[in-house]
Amino acid sequence: MTHRDPLFALRRSARNLQNAELLIRFGELSAKLTAQSKPLYVVFVHGGLSCCFDAFADLFRRIESNLRTPGPDAGAAVFLRFEHDTYHPISVNAERLCELVKDKLLQYSGAGQEAELLLIAHSRGGLVARLASDILIDRGLWSKDRLEVFTYGSPHRGTPFFESEVTLAVDYLIRFAGILGYGLLRFLYRSLRNGPASEIRSHVRAWLRPGVLLGNTAGPSVLGYRLLALNFLLRRTTSMRTQGPSILRWPPGIEDVRESSDFIRRLSPVPLCPRFWTFGSTYDVRANSQKLDILSMHVLKMIQRTFALGSVPRSTAGHPTEQNDLVVTLESATAVGKAFHIRENLWHCGYFKAAPGEKLARYLQILVAAGSGGELSHRPAFDEAA
Repeated sequence: MTHRDPLFALRRSARNLQNAELLIRFGELSAKLTAQSKPLYVVFVHGGLSCCFDAFADLFRRIESNLRTPGPDAGAAVFLRFEHDTYHPISVNAERLCELVKDKLLQYSGAGQEAELLLIAHSRGGLVARLASDILIDRGLWSKDRLEVFTYGSPHRGTPFFESEVTLAVDYLIRFAGILGYGLLRFLYRSLRNGPASEIRSHVRAWLRPGVLLGNTAGPSVLGYRLLALNFLLRRTTSMRTQGPSILRWPPGIEDVRESSDFIRRLSPVPLCPRFWTFGSTYDVRANSQKLDILSMHVLKMIQRTFALGSVPRSTAGHPTEQNDLVVTLESATAVGKAFHIRENLWHCGYFKAAPGEKLARYLQILVAAGSGGELSHRPAFDEAA
């Protein structure tokens, strides 16, 4: 059985409409590229139950502001989004990323020996980028001296986030809020473009076609989850109440990030890429340093309870760890590569809204300038430049 995130297509469509001005520069890796040979390719890899505009919109705007030149492949760099269904196993996502790099970029990069490739990843996407970088190097598709990987809040040793019934409640809260939010967002932007009457007719037609709304695409309607509520939510929570949180079974791509998963156990302990940068943070919900609204605060307090239930570090005799960004522990996020502990009190989705995003955007600006002058090989390393 192939698992698919039923919200993936709706989420991506809504965010693309919302960020239309950024689509010019930040195109999809799977789309037809007009790029010619460039010294620098930057690929963004989003996290679980997400899309690139969810994860990187703030970073994209910083990059756009710094560069201010039109076109997705203007100047010395090409910026690309790897949009993928995170219900699929991480290995499937990584293989797909390598396949796209091979098909789309190798023809312009001198077989990976001349151009630089940067993989910038958030959360679960860091595991996709980590495995993909190993595959690219191991199969000789890209030189390890021309490859660089950045991961932010990525569970390199897994996360206890998916071990508690609280997580299930948060998952459904976010999912149903997402259906309403993304659906209305998509409806709004498409109505502005096509007219509200046309969009209403489109929703009604989709609703009446059996199987359309729960098929390979999410469909346009925000009502497409009546079966999810009746056949999936009730049965799953009943099983959890009677058999405990251990009965929770997530789609394969989410199961992969659990601390006890086979994927985490089989993952190479040391990435093959020598320039592998990892970033982790801790967040105190009570301080609310990122000025979150009341609903977000409530959701995050529920998430914090997840760690109290599911995360018990070996060194504290049974006390839950507070060294986490509410989804991934600091230890897991910085377990490999050159590790940075961000001391700015950032939660899991806040890395690119603050100083880490600013530093990364500045580093990319340095790379683009170096690439324009043919001096990429002489640029400073990230820890020196940032």
